[in-house]
Amino acid sequence: MENSKREIESFLYLYPSAIKYYDSIKYNQQKVSNKQLKQMETFYGILIDIVNDWMKVLLKDEIVIIKYKYFNCLNYTQIAIEANYSNHSSIIKKKDKILAKIQHYRRYYI
Repeated sequence: MENSKREIESFLYLYPSAIKYYDSIKYNQQKVSNKQLKQMETFYGILIDIVNDWMKVLLKDEIVIIKYKYFNCLNYTQIAIEANYSNHSSIIKKKDKILAKIQHYRRYYI
């Protein structure tokens, strides 16, 4: 199964929330039924595992861009400043290459 870049981006945007909710599920078990708890743990756990697997194939500078873009929600200009790139268009190109790399990795992963 090949993920589109849009699907990959959706997973990356959801990752910080998944971490937060997954941790809160563990502390609020008494407020949720066992069935709901198991479903939420499974969903968030799978999402977290998938993104963590993607991060293993990326280089350090690629991870920095992913974190700034999807986890910290910075715009391209802000990322260029933070990551010491010359301009925002170089960040856009780099991000597209990163997504293609993840897309290629996922093709062989499943």
